[in-house]
Amino acid sequence: LSPGGEFAFIIFKLAEDLGVLPTNVAELLSTSVILSMALSPFIERFAQFAGDELDRLVSSGSSDGADDDFVATLFERVDADSSGTIDVDELRVYLLAERRPG
Repeated sequence: LSPGGEFAFIIFKLAEDLGVLPTNVAELLSTSVILSMALSPFIERFAQFAGDELDRLVSSGSSDGADDDFVATLFERVDADSSGTIDVDELRVYLLAERRPG
């Protein structure tokens, strides 16, 4: 939501004024935009850090291949539609399934 944050406030207010959104829903959506805008720089920094660390680990060549096989297997399990990417819904379904006992 962050890239269109300023525009979202206008749309939410307009929808509220026109009676399309109840006030509490408009406020909740506005809060989510504020949080998204506030957290985006931190998420970007973390993603850069994580990517740099992964690059460092891969380039160090210290892996015996077992970790690579584990990651590939895990990726295939989470990527339910075999699209080559993991979207939020696939991750959510996987995490919820892992939490179930038995």
